[in-house]
Amino acid sequence: MQYEAVIGLEVHVELATNSKLFCGCANRFGAPPNSLVCPICLGLPGSLPVVNQKAVELHLLAAKALECSVPSLSKFDRKNYFYPDMPKDFQTSQYDQPLAAHGRLVISDLDQEEKVINITRIHLEEDTGKSIHFKRNANGDLVPDRLASSELSLVDYNRAGVPLMEIVSEPEIRTADEASAYLQKMREILVWLGISDCRMEEGSMRCDANISVRPVGQEAFGTRTEIKNMNSFKSVRDAVDFEIQRQIKVVSEGGKVVQETRGWDEARKITISMRSKEEAHDYRYFPEPDLPPLEISAEWLGQIEKGLTELPRQRAQRYVQGGLSAYDAGLMVQSRALSDFFEQCLNLGAEAKEVSNWLANEVARLSQERGIPLAESRLTPQGLVQVIAQLAGSKVNRQGARQVLEKLYEEGGEAAEWVEKLGLAQIGGGDELKGMVQGVVDANPGPVSEYKAGKEKALNQLVGQVMKQSKGRANAAEVMRILKEVLDA
Repeated sequence: MQYEAVIGLEVHVELATNSKLFCGCANRFGAPPNSLVCPICLGLPGSLPVVNQKAVELHLLAAKALECSVPSLSKFDRKNYFYPDMPKDFQTSQYDQPLAAHGRLVISDLDQEEKVINITRIHLEEDTGKSIHFKRNANGDLVPDRLASSELSLVDYNRAGVPLMEIVSEPEIRTADEASAYLQKMREILVWLGISDCRMEEGSMRCDANISVRPVGQEAFGTRTEIKNMNSFKSVRDAVDFEIQRQIKVVSEGGKVVQETRGWDEARKITISMRSKEEAHDYRYFPEPDLPPLEISAEWLGQIEKGLTELPRQRAQRYVQGGLSAYDAGLMVQSRALSDFFEQCLNLGAEAKEVSNWLANEVARLSQERGIPLAESRLTPQGLVQVIAQLAGSKVNRQGARQVLEKLYEEGGEAAEWVEKLGLAQIGGGDELKGMVQGVVDANPGPVSEYKAGKEKALNQLVGQVMKQSKGRANAAEVMRILKEVLDA
């Protein structure tokens, strides 16, 4: 029997605010444990929350980017549970009146058939603290243990109260690759708009996957499990794929899948049972009495929509219409900084394909080798366009252009000035180049004889000798032309 997977993702995204959702404590990663806390986020008696307006606005911006409908009225609810990572013993979240619902996300690339995953809802809530578990190794030392088979547990409440946006998809994802693509496209939009940095390694973007399997053609869903502890796109793909295969094996052998929460063990590449899966009624939701309902006026929403710039997919489509391949267009929208740089180069009159080639190859290489992102380098759009112009005008050859680019990346300045300082002005013709070619021909009778005997490859050796003598400044195409002229005479 053939089976298919039914997958829904819950993506948790920490919003890029300066302070937490209901108090003035800093929203910052990496501070000493329990140093960013106050009576409100610790839930001390008598403390009262106040909603962070910036968090609401970032949430609404994400909602519009994901084509969600936004109600005129929303409210917060108390989600009751008794885990040590939430000091109040409840989480302020949203239940039946979230800030956004009924959105969509295209997860396919431009050169693929369009694949849309619908979004059920997006609600705003406070993040929980972080539990850190330890167990003893073979030497008897306490070492961190992610999956909590622990002998000691500590809690850091710095993250408790950080504004968290939960994006819940419809169960329309069918493969591990689609799950990974959904996450990557989601991250692309949220980072592009400055809604979150979405650093999975720091926990500012996290994902839970609800997975079930069913025979192909069956309408009813199978029993689902929820997978946690996935902190990279690769771990999401691996965990989802493993769980699909695990469930298929259980069902095909006559067993029953148990509804539960499972954790992803990165070291062993398996999912492990953690606890039984809760249902909504287990949390005993009720309206948050300390917070009034949120009224979203048309005027306020209109102001937020003004921050909704051209999104990555829309910009990539425009690049394709302008002549770039879907692949190159995708590269040019990998980040907002790169794409804005590319846009500025185009506005200066540079040819799109030439600019994309330089950015995707030479500039990317420099960024990696120097450990300096493009946005932090000294290279400007004007500088790159100047390099391209110097090359196109035969003022410098490609090797020299790369050297000029390196100087501009590290030190800035003008391309023409670096050509002069580095002595890279190209020898494009005239008596000087002809003299070099003749000297190389006279000094290399072997390759000359081979060429005249019909071995075309011998010509490359002679070109190399001229380039070496000119210290890379000769125009290779012109060298080739003059060599053939001399040898064929």
